[in-house]
Amino acid sequence: MPDLTSGASFTSDNRPPDATPTSNDLDPADFITIAIVAKPRGLRGEVKCSLESDFPARLKDHKQLMWHKGPHKLSVTVSHVRVSGAVAFLTIDGVNSRAEAEGFVGGRLGVMRSELPEIADGEYYWVDLVGCAVCSTTGVVLGTCHDVLRLPAQDVLVVIDQANQETLVPFVDAIVNSIDLARRMIIIDPPRGMFSNSADDED
Repeated sequence: MPDLTSGASFTSDNRPPDATPTSNDLDPADFITIAIVAKPRGLRGEVKCSLESDFPARLKDHKQLMWHKGPHKLSVTVSHVRVSGAVAFLTIDGVNSRAEAEGFVGGRLGVMRSELPEIADGEYYWVDLVGCAVCSTTGVVLGTCHDVLRLPAQDVLVVIDQANQETLVPFVDAIVNSIDLARRMIIIDPPRGMFSNSADDED
């Protein structure tokens, strides 16, 4: 484990000193983001993270994670995790002060896809949904899934249409009809009026 003990210096671009440069940014198809480091918490090196995974328990299942920010990456060991809603508080081995924790802010914590367990039918990794075409049950293309948000009530698909308008679609059985990852398509049955520019909503 790289030495990140108290007193370590940080680079001008605010990253851990032992982070190594990569030839290019990690391919989203290979790297699964579990959380994004938002800010330090307290004085002893704990960090507050926003959860990007649809299964927060993965943080507890994977003690060895990769941190990456732009062209830099670092293997880290998470010694303690506390999940509260859409955020998590982490303690990273070797990070013992607020100054050291600052070096991780803005970076992504995750694992390589090859390290993830198989998931059950009907479960999906968020990264696989992003970029999928979102279509109505009548075949109308409504837009593209731009992101997936974890909200207190439910997960939500962020759909961007051709006019660059954003629509939030609750990820619930009543609306999401089916998902075909092979065809990169999400079929939904939205309530009337959800997509104001949709041909489905025209009289």
